[in-house]
Amino acid sequence: KEGMEGQVRLRMAALKDVIEMQHINLVSLPENYQAQYFALHILRWPTLSHVAEAWIPGPRLGHTHEEWDSEAAEASEGPGGHWRVVGYVLATLASPEAAPPAGVPAGMTTGLPAAPLRSHVTSLAVMRSHRRRRIAQCLMLRSMHFMLRDGATSCSLHVRSFNEAAVRLYKHTLAFHVNKTETTYYADGEDAFSMHADLSPESLERVAVSLGPDLAKWALADT
Repeated sequence: KEGMEGQVRLRMAALKDVIEMQHINLVSLPENYQAQYFALHILRWPTLSHVAEAWIPGPRLGHTHEEWDSEAAEASEGPGGHWRVVGYVLATLASPEAAPPAGVPAGMTTGLPAAPLRSHVTSLAVMRSHRRRRIAQCLMLRSMHFMLRDGATSCSLHVRSFNEAAVRLYKHTLAFHVNKTETTYYADGEDAFSMHADLSPESLERVAVSLGPDLAKWALADT
């Protein structure tokens, strides 16, 4: 754990991360997104999307100067190495479209309590080189912390039904449960589990306990 804390850091995603986030998405997941899609999340919901950066010895490879402005390069590089994004979580926040309560005509809901906010995890991925280090769990805890802080009372996501490792992660570490199976949800015809988790200080505390005090503290540093 101490070695990981010395080599990997978590922070909110920024526009300068989009190229690397898209690359991780392309090499890690079958569901791929345009760069503009990542940028939209970062601009629209800036507190909910986060990245994990690893310190890589040696010069940065695979990016041109045109892709990185001088400020980004200065922040991501240093003597003997550079920071490279190795994982990300992408998430949104929205108010659900709810029908008016019984007896209240549509369009006459002024003065009624606002519908609760809900969050949704669009995508979560970690490079193969940095898996099995609980980075995905830490990214999720960090994002869920900000979801709760921003007013969300629940979080949803979709996961391929055959992806047993991911389903275990969401169920046993992050306290999600399966709402339903959505048949042929993905473009290749695979089914998805629609999963849901309640967000509260107590639920996040249980997630933190499952990670252990050191990792939970690291995941929530600077929040």
